[in-house]
Amino acid sequence: MVLLYWDIGNIINERSVWGNKFVENLSRDIKLEFPRATGYSARNLRYMATFAKTYTDYEILQTLSAKLPWSHNTTLLDKVKDDEERLGYIQQTRYVKGRGVCHLLIALCSCAFRRTLCDDSS
Repeated sequence: MVLLYWDIGNIINERSVWGNKFVENLSRDIKLEFPRATGYSARNLRYMATFAKTYTDYEILQTLSAKLPWSHNTTLLDKVKDDEERLGYIQQTRYVKGRGVCHLLIALCSCAFRRTLCDDSS
């Protein structure tokens, strides 16, 4: 699913020259054409576009981000602006199976990745 969202994000980014309402119109059109489809709100489509811009290296995308649930990826996009730090959280999070977004938020609030870097340098 994450790879599909990445592909959709790339398509949205390629058509960003079509104007500000493109994402809203696309969301509306998807809902009209596929009424049972979920996950295609304007907000989620914008996340897809940001996700595709953030992870331009397909190899990193396949090995790291695609192994996380979409909610983890959107949380990291919202909360962590530094690419290296975000990749660090992805690497930490992907080894912990069954943990929800709440656990990720706790790790973010406690700066767990930064502490790990400090511990490694000691």
